[in-house]
This record gives sequence, C-alpha cells and structure tokens, in this order.
Amino acid sequence: MKKRGMVIKGTVFGMGKDFAELRNSEEYLPAPLISLFLSLIEEDIIDKNSRKGGRINSRINGITNDLHNLSVIIKMMKETLEEREDNGTKFLYFSVLFESYITTIRSLLDLLVPLIKYIVTEKQRGQLPEKESINKLINWLDNPNNRGKINQKLEKTILKYEEDIKNIKNIRDYIIHKGGEPSIFKHEGSYKFSVQKGKGPRACNLAENLLEIEGEQYPVFPYLRYITITILNLRQELMGVLVELLGEKRNEKIKIKIHALTGICMPVFKNFLLENGDFFR
Repeated sequence: MKKRGMVIKGTVFGMGKDFAELRNSEEYLPAPLISLFLSLIEEDIIDKNSRKGGRINSRINGITNDLHNLSVIIKMMKETLEEREDNGTKFLYFSVLFESYITTIRSLLDLLVPLIKYIVTEKQRGQLPEKESINKLINWLDNPNNRGKINQKLEKTILKYEEDIKNIKNIRDYIIHKGGEPSIFKHEGSYKFSVQKGKGPRACNLAENLLEIEGEQYPVFPYLRYITITILNLRQELMGVLVELLGEKRNEKIKIKIHALTGICMPVFKNFLLENGDFFR
C-alpha cells in the first residue's frame, strides 16, 4: 500500500482528476454529492453558519463518515476471514460486521433526502414528506397524485433505483426488526450468507436474491458489492440532476470542485469495488 502521510481518513480536493479517473484509482473514492455541496459552501452559495446551511453541513459529514465506515468494515471483514486461528468467534464477528454494513448502507440512503430537498424549489419542498427517509420519499413518488410535483428528471432518477432501495430496506428490516439473523458459511472455498428466520426444515433466507443465482445462500462480497455499487451509482446520477436543477434555479453555471475520500482502509475498499472493473454502470 502506498504511503499517504498518515492519513487515517480524510477528504481531499483539487487533484486535477475527474470522477472517472477517481473511480479507477486505487486509493481515492470519488464523492460527487459531497463535491457538489462542499463546493456550494465554499462558494458561499450555502451559508454554513445559517440554520439550513448547518443542517446541510451535518448531513455531508454524515455521508462522509458512513462512506469511511464502509471502507473500515470491509477491511475488518477481510482481516477477520484471513485469521488462521479460529476459536469459534470468526463467523460471529463476521455476522456483526455484515449487519453493521447493511445498517450503514441504509443510513447513506436516508442522508440523500435532505440534500434533494435543499435543491428543489420552496414550493416543491413543502409538498415532500417531512421525514428524512428515502422510503417515505419513494412511497410519496409512487402515489399517482404526486407525479409531476417535482422535476421529472429527479423523479425518474430516484424511481430508477426504487427496487434496489426497497430490497436494501427489506434486508435491514429483516435483521433489525423481524428477528432475522445473518449467518455466514464457507462453501467450496468462498464465503456465503443467509439472513435466517426459523430453524430446521422451516428455516428460510429472507435476503433478496439480488444476484439472481441458484441456491439458498448468496456469496457475501459479490452481494455487498452489488448493493454498494447501486448506492454509488445513485449518488453519481443524483449529482448530475441536482447540478442541472440548481443551475436553472440560479440561472448560472454551477462550478464543482472535485472531492474524494481517502484513508488507510480505502485501498482495500477500492479493490473490493473494482473487482469487476469500473463500478459506474
């Protein structure tokens, strides 16, 4: 791993690279929405000292922390599985890490909502659900009476990911609220998981078969990679739509300073994301 001046975790900008280059970098995770809103703060378009600006700044910090936490969890997962000695705790630790990863992904989704609300017009903001929940927003958009109440590109972008977002919500709810227990197995040299409810013949895997593969257990890292890339792609597409909307709202071109996240766990996380090539679909 390259030395990076003892950066435990951090946000960097002004590297002279675009988002495509950063996606393929070994040590930087592109941060499109963070880039947009930090640029707005730096250009004083958002007053960070105002109540509204303070709320936006706190949500950006939340997204930053969640993304770093994903990188930490993946590194911990890899290191846990690489441990040669196992006193019976390896799979126990791994199950807890798996649950933490799903919960963090879910948090990232909810943190998108206040950013969307900031960009839309005052009238549109007043019509959106008050609660900062991506599921509340999707349910609102699914109501035929609400179609066309916000920008069509924004509506289309969110609904494009509706099924994946609901699947992620379901996995988290099965674990947190419905008694599902993530169980990890080693089968034919690879690690697989299920979110079990019940025991014996009646036991079933509550997790959705997102990879559309045969069998009752799903490969851990490809599964987590799929849902992570889904969120990263949603963030990338949302940034493009929000930049366009804000430009129209202010009647000016919005300049974006490109930011990225880096840290001692990021190379492992990027290797996990890039296993099948560029992760932007």
